[in-house]
Amino acid sequence: MKTKVQTLLFILLLALAVVYIVNITVTATLFNAITQKVELARPANLHLTILTDTACLDCASPQPVVAALKNTTTIKIIREETVDIALPAGRQLVQQFGIARIPTVIVTGEVSRPNIQSLWEQGWKKTAAGVYYEDVLPPYVETATGATVGVVNLTIINEPSCTKCFSFSQTIQFFEQAGVALAGQQVLSPTDPAAQPFSAFNITRLPVLLASSNLKLYPQLAALLVQLDIPEKDSTLIFPPLAPPYYDRITNHTVGVIDVTYLSDSSCTTCYNVSINRQILAQFGVSIGAEQTLDVSSTAAKLLIQKYNITIVPTIILSAEAREYPALMQVWPSVGSVEPDGVLVMRDPSQIGPTKNLTTS
Repeated sequence: MKTKVQTLLFILLLALAVVYIVNITVTATLFNAITQKVELARPANLHLTILTDTACLDCASPQPVVAALKNTTTIKIIREETVDIALPAGRQLVQQFGIARIPTVIVTGEVSRPNIQSLWEQGWKKTAAGVYYEDVLPPYVETATGATVGVVNLTIINEPSCTKCFSFSQTIQFFEQAGVALAGQQVLSPTDPAAQPFSAFNITRLPVLLASSNLKLYPQLAALLVQLDIPEKDSTLIFPPLAPPYYDRITNHTVGVIDVTYLSDSSCTTCYNVSINRQILAQFGVSIGAEQTLDVSSTAAKLLIQKYNITIVPTIILSAEAREYPALMQVWPSVGSVEPDGVLVMRDPSQIGPTKNLTTS
């Protein structure tokens, strides 16, 4: 009997030992799994080094890249420093990472953690020592030559007599808003000695904007330059006048200034005010030269009505220069005609307001 009891106790103890071992194993497995998940979720500890060139006053700031990293919740920056390329430590970093453009940002530490690999997919270069930002925007310094690249020089050549000619002021403002570093601009006349080097460019229309080809280094402008088909010669981009009026150097004539004749009828008290057309033309960027308003009862108006077979008033007649405005010419067929002498006559002003039919009234 005693032997049976001892045997039973032994079996119970053995079972308890097995359960204990199993519990320990399960607990250890769960602990390891939880620890692993916590470790994977932990922010990566990184060291940040900003490599600069204090001699480059025009260089783009690397702070947007730094700010983007600091706003990332999957990383923890435990050390940050700035090193100048003029120092031995800066030159060593250039050599160690193979950096071609500065200023840039270098990241070392736990850069290989799986939860931050997506950070390095765009703009970053992976090396054995860490990662660094490769897509540096201009202006930047080429480490191989020490030259600053991306500063743009502008020259405008204009005809002084063309007071209504197209202005590049908005174009230059657009460059500035796009972050282009401008070294300054000069405005020259075609006869200015400083403009003579550009005579080989075969410029036939003024004004013209000449920009150094560094402008193509700005990603936000590169595609636009291709779309506009801006010609380039001798590392200079040649922007023709983007809209009339312009000065034609072949004919020595200003093109795109429109003369406007407004035809009204004083007897039509309900007709729309013909001067509204001036505002409409301005919306198409039309530059107006001479203007005259004629009543249909006048001799001059009667001659125009007969010449162009005008039946609806109030209306307008535009000189042939109006054909220089593509946006206007695109909509003109729906409201008017182009006469054999090039003049534009509005045939259907009813879209503007009440009119009068001269043939039935």
